[in-house]
Amino acid sequence: MKTKPNASAIAFSYLRFSSPAQAEGDTVRRQSTLLDAWLKSNPHVRLDTSLTLVDAGVSGFTGKHRTNKKHALATFFDLVERGRVPAGSYLVVENLDRLTREKPIDAIPAALGLIKAGVKIQQLAPLTTYDSEMQLSNLLMMMLELSRGHGESKRKSDTLGEVWGAKKKAARETRKPYGRMCPAWLELVDGKYRAKADAAKTVRKIFQWCADGLGAYGILGKLAEEEIPPIGHRGKPWERSYVKKLLNSVSVLGIYQPHKGSRGPNRKADGEPISDFYPRVVSDELWHKAHEAIKSRKRCSGRPAVKSNNPFSGLLHCAIDQCPIHVQGTNGPNFKYLVSHAALMKRKGAKWRAFPLDVFRTQVLDELEELKGAELFADPGAAKLVALTKDLADVERRLSNATARFEADPESQQWQNLVSKYDREKRAIVKERAEEQQRSANPLSAAWVEAVELMARDEPDRLRAALLSVVDGVWCVFAGSAMRKVAAVQVWFKGGSHREYAIHYRVRYGSDNKTRTPEVATRTFRDFGLPSGWDLRQPGDVTQLEAALTRALAENVAKRETGRKRKPPRVVQ
Repeated sequence: MKTKPNASAIAFSYLRFSSPAQAEGDTVRRQSTLLDAWLKSNPHVRLDTSLTLVDAGVSGFTGKHRTNKKHALATFFDLVERGRVPAGSYLVVENLDRLTREKPIDAIPAALGLIKAGVKIQQLAPLTTYDSEMQLSNLLMMMLELSRGHGESKRKSDTLGEVWGAKKKAARETRKPYGRMCPAWLELVDGKYRAKADAAKTVRKIFQWCADGLGAYGILGKLAEEEIPPIGHRGKPWERSYVKKLLNSVSVLGIYQPHKGSRGPNRKADGEPISDFYPRVVSDELWHKAHEAIKSRKRCSGRPAVKSNNPFSGLLHCAIDQCPIHVQGTNGPNFKYLVSHAALMKRKGAKWRAFPLDVFRTQVLDELEELKGAELFADPGAAKLVALTKDLADVERRLSNATARFEADPESQQWQNLVSKYDREKRAIVKERAEEQQRSANPLSAAWVEAVELMARDEPDRLRAALLSVVDGVWCVFAGSAMRKVAAVQVWFKGGSHREYAIHYRVRYGSDNKTRTPEVATRTFRDFGLPSGWDLRQPGDVTQLEAALTRALAENVAKRETGRKRKPPRVVQ
């Protein structure tokens, strides 16, 4: 006998397509139309829009979309595993092959694991619900659908493998080009590879600069100085990683090294390199000079890798340059700064705007720690979860103290009673907290409780994972000079809410400035003299905010200079 539908059941929609081209076709529209129709016919179900589950251009064949937390489905599985998704919720997919195309031995346990955790898998085409009460026929159908999806992908993979195998064989035996996909400085013309004059010249310049002693950043500076357009990386600006990849490529010598397997550790060389396959654009002499220079720099380098201790890694964006923010500096204290990717790559027009990492991390985390999940994610149960979490930490502390006293004095009835009392209180709070997590209408609020709990600990990796599950991004505008800096920060949460802060950092003047700690103050935009209502994700708003931030900083400096007591001029006798 089936149970009645839950009056407040929640649905999470998951969209996945394996190639970016599908996003421009009918895939997204079709899946959205089917979802709208299903929601209309099931009014007791509410679609959760705070958690966006979209894996665009991600294959479901290897299973990485389910295990790697940078993907949406892996995030959902993690929330389910930690009890953040309420039992009775729906995971809505167009078809089971959108969920996964892994081997049946992996796909079936993954789907059954969701169902065992209380999540119902709702398939839209054909319309089928897979849950713990499904009939044997539906269970068999689910297993067949998952097997079919893997079989289709396996046949495509094998077919493509055979095609590429034939191309590699022809390339080895007859030097026949394998297609238009080739190094960026080459092109296919009349069935033969030909070097692009300007691109080949740029490649030789890069090798010559390297041989002259320039590193990757120095080469980027020369490319920006001479305004040389990018030749690869799909038309994107010059990147340090691409310059290093180019310097290590044997293709510039005319050599083709076939590979097999996907990208990453599974990619391996397939047979011996094929010489004289491409037109040569770099001489052997220049190649060896460049690589000798690279080796000499490695021998001289004693600089350790930067351990950033940055829980916001992957979330920070420069609103001015519209690019990620990275950590730059040494491993010593107070020598790590946040700098935009564009500035590091020395892109044209990008200015060096840096802000101390330790100041940014401390100030932002202190502000976020005070926020309530109910305010961020419209979940009334979040405030109670936060309170229960604090109560649990308090009773654990008292229990630990009482246990230590009892172990020191086992004959004491008083400490024995207190240990029993605190232990009962702890078990009651743990039970109530678990029940509240299950009742939570929004898993993001429960994840936020965990994030707040981790902010007080020195575990940046765990905190980063928790922040990634609830924060969409942190957008920043840095302004000021070396002695006085301001960071305008907007933290955007999943679900659409955001908070904004202005962090003012000033290095104190005077002969003892090395021993005196800098002045740091965090205020709201309005308190710092900035109007609210701007969105740092919008370039138009950023331009206005940057100008207002510069004016506010200048006014702040002027007020401080006016209020400073000036010494009377010294009279020279």
